[in-house]
Amino acid sequence: MKEQMLENINNMERELSNVINHYWKIYSSYDTWQFWLILFMFIMPLVAFVYFIDRKKLFLVSFYGYTFHVFLSYLDAFMNRNNFWEYPYFMIPFLTSNIAIDAALIPVSYLLLYQFTLNKNKNFYAYGFVLSLFFAFIYAGTLQWLGLYRLSNGMNNFYLFFIDYGLALFAYWFTSIFLHFSKWKK
Repeated sequence: MKEQMLENINNMERELSNVINHYWKIYSSYDTWQFWLILFMFIMPLVAFVYFIDRKKLFLVSFYGYTFHVFLSYLDAFMNRNNFWEYPYFMIPFLTSNIAIDAALIPVSYLLLYQFTLNKNKNFYAYGFVLSLFFAFIYAGTLQWLGLYRLSNGMNNFYLFFIDYGLALFAYWFTSIFLHFSKWKK
């Protein structure tokens, strides 16, 4: 019984991969404007990261960004698989999540915000709140308008705000805990 179920799952996943690859070739490959916009959203934040990162705080700021990225990726995979949101266009066919958003644009934006609040002694909670409002309503709204992002099953931009802000705070607290542990004497 178990082996038969696993075989069925593997067959469905193979078939799904074939359908996704075919879809990507027709609607999302390098000959579409959506592909190039998504590629731009992937490359530009990484360029900004290299250019603006404070090299004196590289590991601390990168730890925050990496924490944000990892949990955003997990959450995105869950939300995508359970049809709370979807990306009709994607850069790489075997990654139906939007790597430009999960690995670059949003994590780098919050990482740079974290760095800014550290360097300027600003309130991360307030600035994170504002950036989360921007991503949930203006950025996500623009992606929805362009047809690059769809919400479903009761998900809305208000919930996106709570998700973005929650992830920002979680990464902040997680980083603060590790920073605190790093100061302990042996």
